[in-house]
Amino acid sequence: MSNDTSASEARAARLLTESAAIVERSLVYMPGDAFWEQRYAERARRFAHEDGAFHVRYLADAVRASSPTVMAEYARWLRDLLVPRGMCTLHLAEHLEHVGSAVVDCLGEGQESSYIQGAVDALRYDASAPRAIQEAAPALDDHLKAVTPRLAARHSAFETRYLCHYAADALQRGTPALLASHVEWSRSVRAASGIDSVEHEAWLIAVRDALQPAGLPPAYLQ
Repeated sequence: MSNDTSASEARAARLLTESAAIVERSLVYMPGDAFWEQRYAERARRFAHEDGAFHVRYLADAVRASSPTVMAEYARWLRDLLVPRGMCTLHLAEHLEHVGSAVVDCLGEGQESSYIQGAVDALRYDASAPRAIQEAAPALDDHLKAVTPRLAARHSAFETRYLCHYAADALQRGTPALLASHVEWSRSVRAASGIDSVEHEAWLIAVRDALQPAGLPPAYLQ
C-alpha cells in the first residue's frame, strides 16, 4: 500500500469516526431559517442528520478512492431524490457547503473541500434555461431586496435566490406543478410568517417577470 493510499484510508476513517460531530456542526445554520420547521416540523432535524451522515459517508468514499466523481454523482442523485420532496437545489448545495466547513473545523483542511466544491458545481444544470436561471439567482436576489418580503428571522421560502432555484428545478424536469406546489405552500404559511399578502404576490410577479428573459415560461410561476 502506497503512502498516498494509506493517507487517504486514514483520512476516510477519521471522517467516519467524527461523522456525528461533523454533522452536528454542519446543522448550526438550520434554526436560523424558519423554512425548515414550517416545511418539515419535527422531521426537519432528523432528516437533516440522516442526509448529513450520508454526505459524510460518500465524502469518505470519495477520499478513499481519490475520486471527485463520487461526490458529483452523489449530489446529482440526491437532488433528484430531495427536490420532489419540497427542497430546491440551493438548499442541497448549501448543506453540502456547511458539511465541508464542518469537516475543516473538525479535522483541518484536506482534499474534502475540493470534492465538496465539485459536488456543488455538479448541481448546475446543463440545459441552457435552467442553468441561466440558477446563474441569475444571486444578482436577482440583490436586485429585488426592496420587493422581497423580509423577516426578522431568515426564511428561505421568501428569498429570491431560493425561488429561482425552485423555478430552475421545475423547468429542468418539465414539471410546472413542482414550482406551483412550493408557491402554494408559501402562500399557506405566509400569514403565520408575518408577511403581507400584497407584498408576497408582488414579489412573485417580480421574480416571474425577471426570469422570463432567462427562459422561464410565464405559466411556471403564477
